[in-house]
Amino acid sequence: MSEITTGLLASDQPLDLTTLSQGGNTPESLQAWLASLPVLKTGENARQFLVLLPELNRLSVSEEKRLAMLEQLRPALHTVLTGLGRHHQHQGVKLDEQARRIADMVMVLRSALASLYYTVARRLIISHVERQDTKRDLLGVMRSWLNRPTAANASPNVILSLSRAFDELGTVQLEALLNYQPVPEGIWLRLNDLYAIAEQYELLDLNFVHDKKATPIRYHYLRNVLVALANPNQLRPAELSELWQQSLLLASTIRVQGPDDPTSRFYLDLAADAPPQPMPAQPDQPTQRSLQLDQLLEQLGASHPPVLLSASLQTRLRQTLSNTAQRAYPRQAHTAQTGVVLGLAAIHHQLGGGRRMDQIIGVPHDVPVKSSLSIADHIEYDAASDQLKQEALREQAKPILAIIRDRSPLGYRLFWPTNPALLRSGELVGLQTGEAGQWQVGVIRWLRQVRQPDLQGVETGIELLSSQCRACGIRVLEREGKQTDFHRALLLPNPLSSDEHSATLLTPPSLFNPNQRLSLRMRNHEMYIELRAVLTMTASYKQFSFSLTQTPMRHRLGPNEDTGLI
Repeated sequence: MSEITTGLLASDQPLDLTTLSQGGNTPESLQAWLASLPVLKTGENARQFLVLLPELNRLSVSEEKRLAMLEQLRPALHTVLTGLGRHHQHQGVKLDEQARRIADMVMVLRSALASLYYTVARRLIISHVERQDTKRDLLGVMRSWLNRPTAANASPNVILSLSRAFDELGTVQLEALLNYQPVPEGIWLRLNDLYAIAEQYELLDLNFVHDKKATPIRYHYLRNVLVALANPNQLRPAELSELWQQSLLLASTIRVQGPDDPTSRFYLDLAADAPPQPMPAQPDQPTQRSLQLDQLLEQLGASHPPVLLSASLQTRLRQTLSNTAQRAYPRQAHTAQTGVVLGLAAIHHQLGGGRRMDQIIGVPHDVPVKSSLSIADHIEYDAASDQLKQEALREQAKPILAIIRDRSPLGYRLFWPTNPALLRSGELVGLQTGEAGQWQVGVIRWLRQVRQPDLQGVETGIELLSSQCRACGIRVLEREGKQTDFHRALLLPNPLSSDEHSATLLTPPSLFNPNQRLSLRMRNHEMYIELRAVLTMTASYKQFSFSLTQTPMRHRLGPNEDTGLI
């Protein structure tokens, strides 16, 4: 059981078993055993597979028969993995002990299955080459070269095992990212190794046919490249799953070229255990391949892209793939405690001194305003429910203790001993720093679990958006003169990440769009603005640039007052 501890099975294991402890040594006998497994006992079946997979790696059978047995057990194993996933998925970043053990078991099973497919694919290709080499004679070197396993003569088993290996190795990467864990060592070494072999023998453009759909083998590799390029530790689990589902279609827009393409932003090293990296100044390794992403960026920027991606994910991908800028400031070690609130509503509540929204923005209590206790829960305030909802918001907006590990002028690395419900990438955060009532506003860019013997928790990377922020209310100005509800928003007078000094506006993610005219209220003042471009966007907020319109203010300012907007 030592090798199953890490999940990845060694390719050089001795083939010293004549039969499996359960399931025999043929596809037929294995299928009979799989049919006898109790359907409702997911945990017991998982433990059976933990024993079976290392044995199958050592079974003395042909690689064709091993592949057939893998194809028999793969659907049953996927059913077990789906059942286990219900016990650890969608439970937040930090798992309890039972959920953590289940998540570890899922990772081990996925890794074992993926490494078996990798081993079979590699051996089948090498075996095919060796069979062709036996046909050599003194005058037949060219004939042997023509008999390589290319599109004309590669066996269906080679095509099947290659595509399965790329996909199953990709699900290991995906599983680790969904659990906020690093991708296991050896995954990218196997992915890159298989790609190099398939490239050498011109197998990448062979089509794998599934459900009457044909996809080239290279797409099954490039889907993993796409996920790695997308800064996956900055995506939420739902966004990662969405990207994986569409990745085969998007993979068709990625081109792999030689190492000296001057227009490429990223490259691969097929000899390294590493995902794509930003392009070096002087590529000098023959194993390096550059990635051409122009067509991908063009499709992501289209008004009607050929794949179904959410607007926030589409924007994030385009921004990520277009920008390879490195960290501008070094981190400095720093240890301190800070109070943190999560979400636009909680930040707004704190900036408003814990008052009701109508009091914060200065409108009569009977004017309809809306707030949100969660991203998808917009709650209308009325006299009957105002007190109850204020108490709920006050509870949600209580500062949570976090520990600063290091800092830079543009952000912090925080450690969270607890597991707040809204702790997720792309969420807005307010950090209490300095004097009481002083809040900085940032966004969670990445998360990872910390699982050390003496330390359990979650680390996050926070990008600061502004050192100052002001609570305000906004509503759309309808042309027909209809009154819409006010919504919470945050005004950033001095965004840190912008080269310009113009104010920007943080709004809920799905209610506002460029070119809308809004009424903006803050501290009893009202002015009219027009939203311009979406500067950044996540599933939790949009950040807009805006301009003031010439519509006069409803409330005249005093001689020494200003709005503080610009």
